[in-house]
Amino acid sequence: MLQSIHLENVVLFADATLEFCPGLNVISGETGAGKSLLAQALSLALGKRAGADQVREGADRAVVTAAFVLTRNQAAQCLTASRPAPAGEDAGLAQIVFKRTLPQTGRGRLTVNGRSRSAGEVRDMALCLIDVAAQHEQTRLADPGYQRELIDRYGKTTRQAKTFGEAFSSASALQQRLLADDAERDRAARRLQTVRDDLALIEAAGYTEEDSRLEDRIRALTNVEEIRLTAEEGLSLLYEGDDALQDQVADLLRKAEALSDCCPPLQEAANALVQVTSGFEEAVRSYREALETVQAPPDELDRAIERAESLKRLARRLGCEVAQIPEQRAKLQAEAETLAAWECDTENIQELLTERLGALAKAGLSLRTARARAAKRLAKAVSQELAELDMQAAGFAAEITPLWQRGDPPEEILCRGSAQGLEEVSFLLSPNPGEPATPLCHTASGGEMARALLAIKSALSAVYHPPVLFFDEIDTGIGGRLGETVARKLKSLSSSRQVIAITHLPQIAARADTHLLVTKDVTDGRTLARVQSLSGQARTEEIAQMIHGKASTATTRKQAIEMLADTARK
Repeated sequence: MLQSIHLENVVLFADATLEFCPGLNVISGETGAGKSLLAQALSLALGKRAGADQVREGADRAVVTAAFVLTRNQAAQCLTASRPAPAGEDAGLAQIVFKRTLPQTGRGRLTVNGRSRSAGEVRDMALCLIDVAAQHEQTRLADPGYQRELIDRYGKTTRQAKTFGEAFSSASALQQRLLADDAERDRAARRLQTVRDDLALIEAAGYTEEDSRLEDRIRALTNVEEIRLTAEEGLSLLYEGDDALQDQVADLLRKAEALSDCCPPLQEAANALVQVTSGFEEAVRSYREALETVQAPPDELDRAIERAESLKRLARRLGCEVAQIPEQRAKLQAEAETLAAWECDTENIQELLTERLGALAKAGLSLRTARARAAKRLAKAVSQELAELDMQAAGFAAEITPLWQRGDPPEEILCRGSAQGLEEVSFLLSPNPGEPATPLCHTASGGEMARALLAIKSALSAVYHPPVLFFDEIDTGIGGRLGETVARKLKSLSSSRQVIAITHLPQIAARADTHLLVTKDVTDGRTLARVQSLSGQARTEEIAQMIHGKASTATTRKQAIEMLADTARK
């Protein structure tokens, strides 16, 4: 689950922490208070593009930290993109902390558990953990490209689609070569030489996994004395000193265990002390590891700085971050293969293109078949979800329309299709019986679009099981009558995963297990947003204001109390 989000100097937030719990978490607040800034900040921590406008005026940097707690198996799979750990290795919990630092000037930094990562790596990791439905995703839902992406996610054909797209681009480049004039051939030759030079520099640099931790190593070597003193002090206090805390706790544990049979509170104390002892042991191991990190040759810091500067120069030439050098190498290698075709003569290129088109047709038809199966299953699942959202009579379909079919001339693949596929995708909805199904963007009202998005997200979550669903104003366009329906659905989803919803509807807020409120005020001429956790009377007052507006009344407070009592019974 998402344990917390911490914001430091992010637009309106100078210093704010949101702590979440399992189940349904709700974030409410007046329009403009900064609720959606929280969703944007979370996306920054998870690898979204960012700019200096995210930094609070007057601050030199902004920092967003998102901490997730999950099983060790899930953590290993997320961090390494590997297969699940073997049975028996899933005991206990692990924490994954995403951190984004955005300076007012210069490049920002992304880390995961303290280790620098590229934005692409972070986004890939985040896909294992959370599905964020952004505020404007209802608009995206009308885009055929996004609809195709959703089908690929549901059918688990994303990698297959990527492979097809790369093959399509490669074939297109060959066709362009056939149609090219001398000037284009010269430009391609010059570009190929540049790409080969860059690849030679990358190979000469010999970037390794250890280089991804180089900046962290430099910081450690720069603070050798402080690290040594801190570690030695910790070891002395915990373990090695004459009056070490570990010995004192062990003595307390022995005494508590001796009397635990006749005094249950002492048994509880003993259990707690066992946890403390385990924590001490872990701390001692970490302190010893810290001491090992400062045992380095005298010239290691100079060599590390020289290596880091060399990699930074290479990254500047490549137009990427140091952590993205391996990714950039793969892109350049693919580009070199494509450009190398320009060196072939026309006859060879035509033969190669014919061969590539045959393979492309096979891959495209295979992808279409997989998408058609996924579209059929998705339509059925979404229809079932819509029925639970009081749209029992609605008809939903994911239509696949071929652009190129078997038997058509192979050379027409490139003009009819695209790197996205050899078919068009369209989500169709018939909200009412007897009406023809038409594209979602033409028929759906705001409330229907919101429910369609919720239904699709629910169907998707049943397939790839993200531990967290984050909805930024999923209730846009929904009134009070439908609010209860959407609230029930969100609560139902939260029984099997954590759900976080930014909302303006009291029906959703009343069903929350955790309720956070975002407010803003002006202090010393500066606008400042804050976050607080609500319970008891404060929560009742907020729900009353959500019912009526800014000022609650005795009537709305009574309604809020009844709403909370009613949801508690359910």
